[in-house]
Amino acid sequence: WLFTYYYSYYYEACEGFTGKICKDGSSCNGYEACNHAKIDHVVNSCNGELSCAYANLDGHVVDSCHGEYSCLFMGDKSCIGLPSCIYGEIGNVV
Repeated sequence: WLFTYYYSYYYEACEGFTGKICKDGSSCNGYEACNHAKIDHVVNSCNGELSCAYANLDGHVVDSCHGEYSCLFMGDKSCIGLPSCIYGEIGNVV
C-alpha cells in the first residue's frame, strides 16, 4: 500500500515548469528535475534528481546545477533557504 501511495504522487521532470529549456538533451534531465520551477532559460543545466526543482529565478541557468538536488529551491538572490544549492556543481547563473 505504501509503495502505491508514494508513487501516486510521482512527478515527471518539468511538471509545472515555467520558462524555456534548450533542446540539448541534458537540460532538466532527471527524476523531478525542474519541477514547479520558474526559470527564464535553461541551457545544459539542471541535470540530476530534483535539480532546479522549485527554483524561482528571473534569469538564465547555463552550464550549471549538475548533480542530485543541485539548485533545489534556488531564488533570485542565489541560494536562499535549506537545502538550496547543495550537492552540485554550480556554474553560470545569470
